[in-house]
Amino acid sequence: MRERITTSERVTIGLDLGDQRSEACVVDAAGRTVVRHRVRTTRAGLEELAVYRGARVVVEAGTHSPWVSRWLAEQGFEVVVANPRRVRLIAESDSKSDGFDAEALARLGRADPKLLAPIGHRSEAVQRDRILLQARDGLVRARTQLINQVRGFAKSLGVRLPGGSAETFAKRLRGAEVGELFPRCAVLLEMIGRVTDEARRLEREIDRLGAARYPVTRLLRQVPGGGPDSRQSASGLRSSARTPAR
Repeated sequence: MRERITTSERVTIGLDLGDQRSEACVVDAAGRTVVRHRVRTTRAGLEELAVYRGARVVVEAGTHSPWVSRWLAEQGFEVVVANPRRVRLIAESDSKSDGFDAEALARLGRADPKLLAPIGHRSEAVQRDRILLQARDGLVRARTQLINQVRGFAKSLGVRLPGGSAETFAKRLRGAEVGELFPRCAVLLEMIGRVTDEARRLEREIDRLGAARYPVTRLLRQVPGGGPDSRQSASGLRSSARTPAR
């Protein structure tokens, strides 16, 4: 491994982010691979790159890229977050490996960052707010799956359950005393009820959040069916505080 160079020399770093460890490839202004690093995907691990502070770092958008890109920018790096759809050189390469991915990112970023169609991650505050929307969406999906399961079990026994809204499904069936329709039916109904209650709590929190921080959602809620947790209002939250791309 070559000796590390100083930050006075212009370098580009390709950083292939992994869940536990990440591969970094440092390319100099002449396009030579100077050194490779394997670091932990933590703030402490990324400190190993501090010697190159001020350099351009190219990462591909993914699970870890929001916090990593923000942290690197705070440390004085020029950060380019590559759009995965544009990084076909990596995705379609026959030489697929973490080391190759890092080098390809570095070389693409050195040549022209615009080739990577850089994206801008949202601020941490907006990211945290969006998690509420995503959490509610996950609860609603889980409830739908549980309801479909209950209906499927009942249908296999020759019983067709009545229709109605998903929010009142558990209460409606408990009132009809079908708790013992099949083994553990009561347990599934209890789970559906709990998920519904939690989804409602999240909806109220999303409503308060939209009114307090994202006034644009007030306009979106004027659209029929545009509640605080709807796709229209969610898109308003997504777009109202987007971080500009570098």
